Amino acid sequence: MIEINLLQQKDPFRLPVIAGMDLNEISFKGCIAVYILFLIGEYGINTYYTKEIKSNRNQVEKLRKDNAKLKRELKGNKEIKAKLQSYNNQISKLKERSSQVQKILDFRKNPLKVLERMGRTITEDVWINKLLIDESDNIKFEGESTNYKSIGEFITKANEAAYFGSSLNLKDSKTEDKNYDSQQVRVEKFKVEGKIKNYGRF
Repeated sequence: MIEINLLQQKDPFRLPVIAGMDLNEISFKGCIAVYILFLIGEYGINTYYTKEIKSNRNQVEKLRKDNAKLKRELKGNKEIKAKLQSYNNQISKLKERSSQVQKILDFRKNPLKVLERMGRTITEDVWINKLLIDESDNIKFEGESTNYKSIGEFITKANEAAYFGSSLNLKDSKTEDKNYDSQQVRVEKFKVEGKIKNYGRF
């Protein structure tokens, strides 16, 4: 007995050839394995570099904070340095002023001792009406006396003191009649000029 299959058999499904590549020759299992390996590798690489990036970012952030801290400290140091410089300048000025004041004290022009010496030298019949000491240490005084000789003795004794250095000289004198206590008195008016050589350091 002969059996005949009249049904047409279908050809097996075949993938097309693309760019000369026969897709039927590709192992899909191998592709899947490769893809899985790719995913595993990509995940590992992404994980590694993500950690690296995070670590780098943390280091950058730390460096930024350290930099900001150093800038603040540097600014503070500048302010401290400026304050110290200001204090040093003030100290220098105070030292300079102290030195100047000391010089003034050392070379002060106080005529007290000069006047005291004149007071001890002058006699009872001589009196001073006007006295002037200028900035150049020139001394001028005007007075009167009932005795012309007393004027000369007064100038001579005053010149013996180191204050004047024998610089006092009679510049003018004249005789006048004045009324004192209802009495007519003849007086000698005089003017003396000189220079103060020393204010009392002797």
